[in-house]
Amino acid sequence: MSDLITPFLVASAVQAITPILLAALAGVVSGRAGVFNMALEGQMLIGAFAAIVVAALLAIGCFFLWRANRRSSVHPDETVSENPVFGEKPSRPDTVAAEA
Repeated sequence: MSDLITPFLVASAVQAITPILLAALAGVVSGRAGVFNMALEGQMLIGAFAAIVVAALLAIGCFFLWRANRRSSVHPDETVSENPVFGEKPSRPDTVAAEA
């Protein structure tokens, strides 16, 4: 019997049942408040979508922070005003007028 119930099985079951339990708890709270809520499944879907979007934005932000930190440690003389696509510095108006 101990081979059937493993810690991995228990952890997976808890992970799978948590959103359903939270939706049920939200239904109970709204029912006790006197409001009949039929849209719990939709709220779960919107919450899952929002969690995915937030996780993606955090991952992108962490990647760019890591990349900026790495670039500043590899190229400490590089300034923010350089154009990373063409590798040239933008011309300043006072130097353009002096050259003309």
